[in-house]
Amino acid sequence: MQFYQDIPLTRVGSNMPMRAEGDGLTDSELAMIKKLWATWSGKYNGNALRLAYYHGHNRCKNLQLAFKNDNVADAIAPMVGWPAKAVDMLAERSQLDYFAIPDITDVPELRDAYDANDMAQLYRQAITSALIQSCSAMTVTLGDPNMGDPAVVVNAYSALNCAMRWDRRHKRIAYGMTVTDTDDMGNVTGVNLYAPDETLVLTYRGNRWASQRMPHTMGRPLMEPLVYRPSLDRPFGKSRISRAVRSITDNAIREVLRTEVSAEIFTVPQRYFMNIDPSLLDSKNFKTYWNSYFIVTGDGEGNAPAAGQFTPPGMNDHITYMRSLAAQFSGETGLPISSLGVVTDNPSSAEAIYAAKEDLVHEADYLNACNGPHMMNVARLIVATGRGIDFAEATQVLRGSFPNFRRTDIPSRAEIADMALKEAQAVPGIVNTRTFLKQLFPDDAELTMLISEMRRNNAATIAAVADQIAAQMQNVTFPTFGGASNEPDQSATEPVRELDIGTEQGSAG
Repeated sequence: MQFYQDIPLTRVGSNMPMRAEGDGLTDSELAMIKKLWATWSGKYNGNALRLAYYHGHNRCKNLQLAFKNDNVADAIAPMVGWPAKAVDMLAERSQLDYFAIPDITDVPELRDAYDANDMAQLYRQAITSALIQSCSAMTVTLGDPNMGDPAVVVNAYSALNCAMRWDRRHKRIAYGMTVTDTDDMGNVTGVNLYAPDETLVLTYRGNRWASQRMPHTMGRPLMEPLVYRPSLDRPFGKSRISRAVRSITDNAIREVLRTEVSAEIFTVPQRYFMNIDPSLLDSKNFKTYWNSYFIVTGDGEGNAPAAGQFTPPGMNDHITYMRSLAAQFSGETGLPISSLGVVTDNPSSAEAIYAAKEDLVHEADYLNACNGPHMMNVARLIVATGRGIDFAEATQVLRGSFPNFRRTDIPSRAEIADMALKEAQAVPGIVNTRTFLKQLFPDDAELTMLISEMRRNNAATIAAVADQIAAQMQNVTFPTFGGASNEPDQSATEPVRELDIGTEQGSAG
């Protein structure tokens, strides 16, 4: 467990709530806590191991063949960051950008909760943890104004701090648990239990547990998972840092160690001397920072001393093996091999670059497809909690709505412009929509400034046209038709002036 030292861990084997003051614990609640605690503690070490690989805290697994002890490995401390690459490059292609909601649906509670809880950033963190440890969880609770909470509070928990049980019949969480607080020693001091009809808040104070029951009418827990590649046998998915990924990473770390040692030998190769009396050697004269020699005395026949140097091992074999490991890792994760530090002399074409990232794009599309329904459930829980209605009613309110994820292929600006031109030619009215402009300007800040400037310029143009019309109207004489007028009727002698307002020529009369 030495490589976990920089990762804050929880003591999972102690302080499980068995009884509580306040609202107490029912037998069914205690049974749920026991099952969830067993699941959480049983998976904890494996999840901590995956997190250690992600942060690069896994130690070199010495085979005891070339290096008989760990002194060299400890001195060099080799590390390979490929597991973090496998997670981060996929996570950055899965970005939540609010929800697509029909115009006839008005849900200000969702917009308020999305902004107040910074759900775009919260989703990025939750999906990163899900890729590391196979799943994470998002919870929805009613905010406490006295604590400065928003109306609806949305939180996320990694698998190191939550456990869930799956309901196969209803295809959702049956019940779940989150660890909300620990003390300085890692002992659990805060637990939330999410049941279908209540949320139970457990707090450890003064060497005893206290509970507060918060009933609701959702008919399901206020908790939703985010998963990576779920299956029937593993509804909570699997880790992106799989056994294969960890094995290849271990091989690469050992290769980094071997390469570093070979580089030292290549820099200062071993030397030898023959036909020299060892007693005549002066360590000061022969001392180097490598200081490793083979000394052979004379053969007794008066042969002259000789010196030589062993041929140091080359670096090409190590480079070739590292390329092979990178290719294995690329095949396992779908990452482009160039992202693992393997470059070629010949530049890749645009088609080759797209083909290299195609597997990763498909992986991101599948990730969004799996978690889209879960994020939609989070939106329904937010609306239901904010309005005080049940989950079924919130489902009806948000009918026809979908989570909106950004493009996973991340095209270049040139590709976006070409695509936008073709779309505008096919559907001319699309150019006046915000969705079309967002393709060209995916950054929200840039798009907002652009639209604001366009509106200001449009307003200035309209004002200029209005001023032009007003100036021309001052020089126009309108005839009278049967009404009294203080001015002489000049309609018969003076022609009516024509107005030019920037369109086709028109007349006023």
